[in-house]
Amino acid sequence: MLEFEFSEALLDGMLGLLLFAGALQVKLMTIAKCGLLSSLMATMGVGLSTVTFGFGFSWITGMTLMIAFVFGALILPTDPLAVLGVLRKANLSKA
Repeated sequence: MLEFEFSEALLDGMLGLLLFAGALQVKLMTIAKCGLLSSLMATMGVGLSTVTFGFGFSWITGMTLMIAFVFGALILPTDPLAVLGVLRKANLSKA
């Protein structure tokens, strides 16, 4: 009988393909026009989100802050993949 481990397939296979497919749809020239702002939002956004998520996750679960920060740093960069679909339907300007 063939067994299927969903969490392993999701993390090892599908997540990488989904992130790659999402990145292919982003035009680099659009990001390059706002280079400084894009860089600032990417670094500061992930850093602030990681700290905020880490404190909240640690408070809710009782895990140590270091583990919560590492978990947040691993999970939060995948959020833009979900946002891409929402922004595409919102009829906003490319910038």
